Amino acid sequence: MARTFYETRRLIVGVSMMKTVKIFTSSFIFTVVIYLLLIQYLILKGGFEVYRFSEHQYIYKYGKLISRVCVYIGLLLSLLSPLIIWLQTKNNFKKFRVILAIAFLPAFYHILLFILSKPN
Repeated sequence: MARTFYETRRLIVGVSMMKTVKIFTSSFIFTVVIYLLLIQYLILKGGFEVYRFSEHQYIYKYGKLISRVCVYIGLLLSLLSPLIIWLQTKNNFKKFRVILAIAFLPAFYHILLFILSKPN
């Protein structure tokens, strides 16, 4: 039973895709992505100010909008990170407690600010 070229290629591509998915779904990479999504607003905020009063104001408006959307996605991922990490590592969940706490920290900060800012 010899495999054809296309079957072998499909098998190799499938294995490499699985490795890529495992790399990007690891809990450490997931935590780094959350923080990159949150930090990018601080880095890009000054870069868009150049276009604020120029004839290319649309770059400023859309840049700020896209940047804010990335921050909201980062906060949503931070809020969902305990569930996602638990689903990935059900058996070894205790090993990932530190990464879980670090990933949930931005969501905890915003929840705490929301609770403290409520009027009495």
